[in-house]
Amino acid sequence: MTRIHASASLRIVLAALMLGLVSCQKGPAGESGRPAETAGAPKSAAPEPAKPGAQASTPQASADQDCTRGEPEPALAQRKEGPAPTFERRGKFEAIESLRLSDSVLLAIRHFGCTHFAENYEFTVQGDGHSATDTAYWLNKGAALLRELPARAIKAAQLQNMGRALKDNAVKPYSYGDPIRLSEVESVAVKVEPAPGGKVVAVLFQVTL
Repeated sequence: MTRIHASASLRIVLAALMLGLVSCQKGPAGESGRPAETAGAPKSAAPEPAKPGAQASTPQASADQDCTRGEPEPALAQRKEGPAPTFERRGKFEAIESLRLSDSVLLAIRHFGCTHFAENYEFTVQGDGHSATDTAYWLNKGAALLRELPARAIKAAQLQNMGRALKDNAVKPYSYGDPIRLSEVESVAVKVEPAPGGKVVAVLFQVTL
């Protein structure tokens, strides 16, 4: 009888130990000891890394990047005597420059353009009675006026080339406005129009890329 009671007691103890082991493995939070998810709580996601260069470029920034020439700079230098040239910006890629060369000649230079840019040298010449149809005379006149300009060092070679091209073409038939090639991308053209008391001689320098 004693053996039977001892065997029964042993089985009870083993059963209790087994129940305690199972309870420890499950835990109060859920199976396998993992904490239970809160009902309705969204699962967290890792933050998405920022993409480099995500900032959008503005149309103005794109235009500035595409512009070949940069902002215009003065073509004329200060003379030792006489009036000083003026230079006024009218926008990021446009400017007006002016100088009275003598009592009878006033110069205005318009800088404009971007990828294709230009400089228009407009001489107002007073008291010259030559006909505007005399292209040879006015090409030579334009060449002389360009050579006399007080050019900055950065513009000196350009102005000399422009004057030489006008002089070389004065001996040929010329139609006002026709481009005269200086290089593959550079050209110069001349127009002459009547003005009160004289003529306006416009010499247009262009760079076409």
